[in-house]
Amino acid sequence: MDINLLSEDEKSKVFALANARGETTERIIEKFGSLKQIKRMPQNYGKFFTSPIHHTFSDSGIRDGHPYVVLPNQRILYGNFPKKNYYRYYEYLGDLYSNSISKETCCVAMDVSRRYYDPLEIPDKYMPSKNGTLVEVGAYLGHKTIKFCDEYVGLGGSILAIEAVPENYELLKRNIEENRLNRVIDSLQIGVWNKKEVRTILGKGYQQNSLVQTDTHDFQSLSEIQTDTLDNILRGWKQRCIDLLTIQVNGAEIEVLEGLNQYLEKIKILYIVSPYSREGHRTIERCKELLLEKECTILEETNETSIYAVTKYFKEAFL
Repeated sequence: MDINLLSEDEKSKVFALANARGETTERIIEKFGSLKQIKRMPQNYGKFFTSPIHHTFSDSGIRDGHPYVVLPNQRILYGNFPKKNYYRYYEYLGDLYSNSISKETCCVAMDVSRRYYDPLEIPDKYMPSKNGTLVEVGAYLGHKTIKFCDEYVGLGGSILAIEAVPENYELLKRNIEENRLNRVIDSLQIGVWNKKEVRTILGKGYQQNSLVQTDTHDFQSLSEIQTDTLDNILRGWKQRCIDLLTIQVNGAEIEVLEGLNQYLEKIKILYIVSPYSREGHRTIERCKELLLEKECTILEETNETSIYAVTKYFKEAFL
């Protein structure tokens, strides 16, 4: 088929797939040349879908109703089945993934590629060293939690993984247990908020969940969960010092910070993902105000969507 015979929309799809696969448009048309296949092509390919191309998986399968992948280091990581639209990405990219990845396990491979394999956004100079301590608010399924263990704190470190969504928490707990990391990683199923109360968790499926509505999402009510403040949660964890606190809670960052006061003196570095807006106001700006009110220093790596900050108790070590 001659690419010049295609519509502009169809050409755009061919160019997008060629870019995602690292191939020429001629090769794309040769491989996916029917007009029906071209019309079915996605419009674009984000890193979530292309990342597995660059990583290796030893095995994958389904166990007790959950898909999993096995890494070359023998880590076994469970996840969710793909959403329906993921199958279309697998149709056009799956032959470039490891041979062990199937249509049923491609979503786990995508999640693990982005959260375990791909480089962290956080500079190494702010990461805990061996035997260090880390708290992850919004741990999802624990893929990044286990990366924190393997690449940073090691088996002598301590991690607290906090996840609000009950279904996500069950997979988080399973990933910790099946990798025999219970002595390193403590987990807690709770929503982090500015007070202790029962609240409704909102969301769309298993990934996009929050305790608040944002301007870019139309979340639906899912279930009621218990919430508490970071002050109370960290006091109960009883660590003398926390090297890094990461917060990724899909819009509820303000309330998380409002509930962190007395225990701030135990924390060195905070990393807050905050690309959201609520009622026309960007949450990142209010988060910065709260941190400054708490006498934290905003670090130079802070950008439009993420905040890096050091508490006043440890700023001399990082400035």
